[in-house]
Amino acid sequence: MLKDSFPHLQLFSDLDWDAVTREYEPTSAYVTFPEYLELKAEEGDCSPHLFEIAYFDAALENLESGEFFFPDSPGIYLNPSACFLSFDHDILEMVKKAHDGEITVIERPNVLCIYMDDEGEVRFHELTTSELELLQSVEGGNIQSDHKDLSSLSRAGLILSIS
Repeated sequence: MLKDSFPHLQLFSDLDWDAVTREYEPTSAYVTFPEYLELKAEEGDCSPHLFEIAYFDAALENLESGEFFFPDSPGIYLNPSACFLSFDHDILEMVKKAHDGEITVIERPNVLCIYMDDEGEVRFHELTTSELELLQSVEGGNIQSDHKDLSSLSRAGLILSIS
C-alpha cells in the first residue's frame, strides 16, 4: 500500500490514504508520489512541508532497498549512496520532534544529504555552502585536496578516499 512507503508523512498528515491512492494511481507512471504531492502543493491542495517529507521518506526507502557499488580504485570519490535534498523546512528536526510526540512545522531552508556509511548505516548531514562547493568539485573530478572541509566530510563517510 502507498502509505506504507511514507511513514514520516503519516505522522504529519491526516490524508485519506485510500482516496489519495485512487487519485494518484492514474499518474503513477509519469510522476513519483513526492512529485505528485509537490504538484498538489503548487495547486494549493497540499501543504509544502508534506511533499518535502515525502521526498525524505522516498530517499530513505531508496537507501534501504538500494544496492550501491563503492569504488575500489585509488582516488577521491563522492559516496555513491549520497542523496541530496534541498528543503524549505527542517525536515530532519521535524521528524525527530515527531518521534518524541511533538508535531511541528519548522521553516528553515537547508540542504540535507542522506547516505549510507561504510557499515551500512543511514547517515544525515546538513551541508554548508562550502561543503556543497567541495562536493561539486569532487563529483566533477576537480578535487581540491587542500579544502578545509575535505577531512571532515571524509571522516563522515560522505567523501571516500581510496589509496
